Amino acid sequence: MKAERDELSCTHCGARRRFIKPPLFIVTGAAGSGKSTACQRLAGTIDGVLFLDADTFADDLTSVATPQRDYVAFWRFLLRLAHEVGQNDTSVAFCGIALPEQVLANSDMLDYFSAVHFIGLVCDEEVLRTRISSRAGGASAAQRSDLHLDINRRLRLSASTVPNMTLIDATRERAAVAAAIRQAIVPDDLDDVSDEIWRPGYQGPAPVSAPIRFPPETDPVPRLAKQDAGSAAMGRPRRRPSTGTIVGIVAVVAMSATIVTLVTNSNREPADSTSPPAVERLALPDVVATNGVPFAGADPRRLPGTLDPIWSQSVPAAEGDDVWVEVIDRRSVLVAIGPDQTMPTGSSVLQSLDAETGITRWSTDFAVAPDSLAFVAANADSIAVIIDGTLTGIDAATGASVWTFGGTAAIIESNVERLVGTDILAIGSPDGTSTLVDMTTGDTVGQLDGPTIATDQLGQFYVRRDDDIVRYDLGNGFSSPTMVAAGLGDPVVAVVGRRVITSGPQGWTASIAADERLGLERGVLDGSEDFPTAAAILPMVGTTFVVAGAGVIVGADLDGGDIRFAWKRDGTVTAMYPTERGFLVHAASRGGAAQTIYDGRNGNAVVTLTVTAGLFDSLVVAGNGVLTKKTDPDGPRLAGLDLDGNEMWAIRDVTAASVGDRLIVTTTRLDDGSVRLDAVGDLPTP
Repeated sequence: MKAERDELSCTHCGARRRFIKPPLFIVTGAAGSGKSTACQRLAGTIDGVLFLDADTFADDLTSVATPQRDYVAFWRFLLRLAHEVGQNDTSVAFCGIALPEQVLANSDMLDYFSAVHFIGLVCDEEVLRTRISSRAGGASAAQRSDLHLDINRRLRLSASTVPNMTLIDATRERAAVAAAIRQAIVPDDLDDVSDEIWRPGYQGPAPVSAPIRFPPETDPVPRLAKQDAGSAAMGRPRRRPSTGTIVGIVAVVAMSATIVTLVTNSNREPADSTSPPAVERLALPDVVATNGVPFAGADPRRLPGTLDPIWSQSVPAAEGDDVWVEVIDRRSVLVAIGPDQTMPTGSSVLQSLDAETGITRWSTDFAVAPDSLAFVAANADSIAVIIDGTLTGIDAATGASVWTFGGTAAIIESNVERLVGTDILAIGSPDGTSTLVDMTTGDTVGQLDGPTIATDQLGQFYVRRDDDIVRYDLGNGFSSPTMVAAGLGDPVVAVVGRRVITSGPQGWTASIAADERLGLERGVLDGSEDFPTAAAILPMVGTTFVVAGAGVIVGADLDGGDIRFAWKRDGTVTAMYPTERGFLVHAASRGGAAQTIYDGRNGNAVVTLTVTAGLFDSLVVAGNGVLTKKTDPDGPRLAGLDLDGNEMWAIRDVTAASVGDRLIVTTTRLDDGSVRLDAVGDLPTP
């Protein structure tokens, strides 16, 4: 329904009806700012205002289920909810973590309300850090302190750029904070005045509005665009980077810097500023097929062609224990077992099993719950884990801790990942830089000076450093960066096949490669007028790439000085998966209710995902196929699909599964609380 003044019009049949336009209130703040406590105090105390905890809706919405983190779509749902509640002459006050731009990006829905008021609870940073650290879980709860301190700072910045934003000092006593929130919602001089501006037929003066200016575009909420959902967390989802390619805060898949722009920028332009190109359903050049060899940058894991039994092993566990499983290629299987984090004391047993035989190699005890023990990556010598906020290297052969890496702040697991094609771990910082750590020794070897905008998946990374682009060659260890382009002022930049492409208010340009310098000459690309401004440019293989913006995704190719748009789909990009054939594109549409994985070469749907509980915990895209959860009259199953979407096999009646190389380990909770591990696959005969 489209809002026009005080009427809603149906975009399908044209029917119109009057509606109520209440004000909307969003009480936001970092964890520990006291918003939930204050809103509990205020619930039911202000006539005509319904207080709702926004965070309670996050558990069941696919828009923010791992790996989506689509907070714009999340708030779109809540805006619809507030609109419907408003038709009962009631305003909604949502309490939850939110940045104004995540809400205001839904510009077409703001007319449902007379105004959107943000009430930001901000704290002294040391007070906030102390509050977070004192929460249940002790030091493990403090792992998120840096994230929330960044949110706290962002809200302070927003006060000078966002209309109708009120900041409240939440360092004070709870009663004083609640009183200040009440005052922001119902000022003293309006206590006895009906807010009739939001009633049908209002004839008074028009509300005063101001243009929306957005704060700097640093995304404070880490986004995992891809997760090894095969990690077998039992009882709660694990949010751990995989051993394959991930897009996280370090942006290894050439899309993290742009994926943030996609979510927060695409709705800021006028509706007609980015017209989706009129494209035919054409295929892009198939670089992989032409070469006759699989794409070298593909995820190293392969789904098995058949599910032959390999071994079975029972693991002791008590009822209610947390268990997670991680298969490392075809070398080993890590199993963590222990009481969940709600218990007063926590301890875990971490075991390593031989992936081909199931025989236990070693077992190590840690004085933390399994939720505070997170797998990061592994190579032949070392296994990197985070133990209660400290990055730790474990000897792959013995289980002994051989190095630790930690600073003044706890390390958040979504902020560290292995750079694909290397034995280097990257630890992201709020300023966009990343500290690089040797996975085997734990030594700091260097730094990435900004977000990664492209990678060849084999150890070469292009990084945007202010308005410059530098290249890091890390396949054989750290080396100093090489300058490849300078003076780029455009908001969206990518490197596609040795050429720098930019898209901005002045249109599209591309550099002409010359030796090591990619940015010596720039020319306007013919054909780019069909897609005037992109929100994201996501490189694939060779000269092919994906363009996203205005709610559409388009496959494109660089042909000399031209852009050729080949296929088009609705939605926003949430992940790019490297496979033997090139890239698969994971798209979300209808606010996250529809999830589809497309072949990046031709835009064909490989699989339309069944949006059910546990979907993203079971989704794995390997080098040769997709493991996903499906349902049928016989119940749920884990289906193994090839890259054309054909179902090769299915697994039923398991709790979870973890994928290695031609090996899958399933976990099943038994009646006595113990866990049975079953390894299946088609491992080659030695």
